[in-house]
Amino acid sequence: MKILGSLKFAIGLIAATLVFVIMGTLLESWADSHLFAAALTYHHPLFQVLLWLYFVNILFSALNRFPFEKKHIPFLLTHLGLLMLLGGVFVKNHFGVQGSCLLTEGGSAQHILIPSSFALHVENRQGGKWIEISPKRLGSLQTGIDGLELTVIDWIPHVKERLEGFIKGGLGHIVGLPPFEKMSTDHYTLFAQCGEDPEKIIFPGQPSLFFIQDQNLKEHLIAFNDKGLKHTRPLDPTSYLVYGKGYGGYALFANLPVEFPPFEIIAPLTRSWQIIRPPRKKEEATPCIRILAKYKDQQEQITLGFDRFGQSFKWPILNGQFLVRFQPHCRAIPVHLRLKKASQINYPGTLQPYSFEAKLHIDHKEASLSMNHTHEQNGYRFYLANLLETENGATQVQIVVNHDPAKYWLTYPGAILLALGIVLLYLRKRYV
Repeated sequence: MKILGSLKFAIGLIAATLVFVIMGTLLESWADSHLFAAALTYHHPLFQVLLWLYFVNILFSALNRFPFEKKHIPFLLTHLGLLMLLGGVFVKNHFGVQGSCLLTEGGSAQHILIPSSFALHVENRQGGKWIEISPKRLGSLQTGIDGLELTVIDWIPHVKERLEGFIKGGLGHIVGLPPFEKMSTDHYTLFAQCGEDPEKIIFPGQPSLFFIQDQNLKEHLIAFNDKGLKHTRPLDPTSYLVYGKGYGGYALFANLPVEFPPFEIIAPLTRSWQIIRPPRKKEEATPCIRILAKYKDQQEQITLGFDRFGQSFKWPILNGQFLVRFQPHCRAIPVHLRLKKASQINYPGTLQPYSFEAKLHIDHKEASLSMNHTHEQNGYRFYLANLLETENGATQVQIVVNHDPAKYWLTYPGAILLALGIVLLYLRKRYV
């Protein structure tokens, strides 16, 4: 016990901590990634062992003074404060909550996304479940849904995902028609071309529809009527139809002006992936998993790209009986958030942002957040992290939510005791 509470043991722990701090600083500077550095240092199991050894050293250092005397009070207060601070760290790491959510003006949320976590959101018409996934680990998952079996059969560390619409594999795709490069219908001749410049397409002498995928892989529709009138529009993957609330799938669509013969232009919305080298900055990694799903006498394989914000498509599986999405783990919080209004405050006479502000209702109580002003309610603290504008012009804010269950009964009291003990130690040495 004397060795564990000795000064030499404490100096060894401090030296080991210094190595971790130097490594963490250098790794984060090299990779520009806190997650990359933390995985090898502060979140590494050896660092957690180091924290426990600090706890043991401080505890035994105090016990080595037994039987205690009055002159030991400053020393014991200091060590008790340190033990409470470390205890607060352990409680927060195991029982605390740290996450974020995106809120659109008028929108609400009662769940937060946990950073650096992975999960499947599985939904049927009776409700949804979050199934946590261990990074890079293959095997079966506990779904909690009777009869549904899910198995992770492949994990790809980093991919670039792309939504595909009217052009897939160099061919045109329209619902109700076979894949085509050129095809004639009752009213139009259809063309599918890749790598072309939409501006260089000319009237072929007959009513035609050109589906063009340019060199940037963006898709365009170019239509000609029988008089040679030209109509051009981008094929936006955000203009989509939802069949059966997503259980039937998704499709892209496009319309023609009234001067053109009517033609139903709908294509199934699908995805493709390009495997690329993982970035050094782990925060930017977008992994991809392949899932084998079984339900009763049905089974299906599906590939899912990681949705960092949990807001994109949920994809149907098993003939539309379930929807799935690969995203961060989601946790419910005991407060309800609704964004009333968000705004950006600029420096006078410029468009340079000075601050962001958000007006929220938290459990029907009004709250104001800004970059330098937080709000605490029901043991949860809320921070305004960012203000965003979506493609359709809506304003969104990112709210960071923190809950430290040990803050008021371990961390803060421990800090007070530590400060009091240090003051008493200083006074005792100087005046006693």
